Amino acid sequence: MNDDTRYTCAVGKIRALEARLIRKEKFIQMCDADSAEDVLELLSDTDYGSSLSELKNAGDFEDILKSEMRDVINLTSFLSNDPELTDVFRLKIDFNNLKLLLKIKHSSFVEDTTKFIDRHLMEGGLVPPERLKKLFESDSIGELPVELSPVIRKIKEEFKENNAPQLIDIIIDNELFSLLKERMGENYLLERYLQRLIDLLNIKNFLRAGNLGKKKDFLEKMLLPGGRLEKKLFLASIDDREGSLSSRLPLEYEGLISRGIKYYRENNSWKELERLSDDYVLGALEPAKLIAFGIEPLITYLLAKESEIKNIRMIIAGKLNRMPAELLRATLREPYA
Repeated sequence: MNDDTRYTCAVGKIRALEARLIRKEKFIQMCDADSAEDVLELLSDTDYGSSLSELKNAGDFEDILKSEMRDVINLTSFLSNDPELTDVFRLKIDFNNLKLLLKIKHSSFVEDTTKFIDRHLMEGGLVPPERLKKLFESDSIGELPVELSPVIRKIKEEFKENNAPQLIDIIIDNELFSLLKERMGENYLLERYLQRLIDLLNIKNFLRAGNLGKKKDFLEKMLLPGGRLEKKLFLASIDDREGSLSSRLPLEYEGLISRGIKYYRENNSWKELERLSDDYVLGALEPAKLIAFGIEPLITYLLAKESEIKNIRMIIAGKLNRMPAELLRATLREPYA
């Protein structure tokens, strides 16, 4: 698909935007800044600068990040000649919004739900958040995109026998990744990205499930389809999750997981595994830098921007919570720029 000349102009536009992605040196400066306000000052000459004048305080920066991500998604959709591929990233937002609404409905949530929902629903999906919320509340699921309504029906059916909130994550994630696999399966680069993503999500969920004492039947439901690592590899490792799994993994994962497990044992946190996983998954798209004709640069830019926003969010939150600069630097995702 990388000789698709329909994308000549689109790729040119993306290359210009890639040049404006934040580089590692800038992120290091942001980590070393004295305050969240100083971080915002460092962002004044980036794509986020034009929105900073509207900001009343650093704590409200999330609105700017949401707006930036929505604009990037809208741009890639506009430039795309293959909506079945780019729309799947919009559906990913819809699935996550749906997950939030379902969890609140099926849990003993005590906070003001209206404020919480409005604060956490993401823009940029195929269904605007306000419309999704209204359709959900009125049970008008027939008006939702065909990819979403069957998921709600499936969860309703499952909840008749078992109302465990974890089922929401399991069902929605399985449906979402089955859809991603179906849409990306014919594109080598995107399929490689997706396989890494699924494998590492399965590995992380497998290790976390072990910490929670989850049994084999729960694990089988939780494992996502579409990765290179088969379910039987995980099930065979269930009695000694950390040691046994590492020895069964391909070399490309073994070192990464060993480092993540070592950090967990020393710090009781999986954040190093999360960072290493994010870097490795995005690295699958590195060849897109050499593609002149095709949809791959569009999707890679979208995911690179998502990673950039994750870094900015982490740094500002860290500054607001007085997190030391060295800890912030240690959690940085590797920029695509």
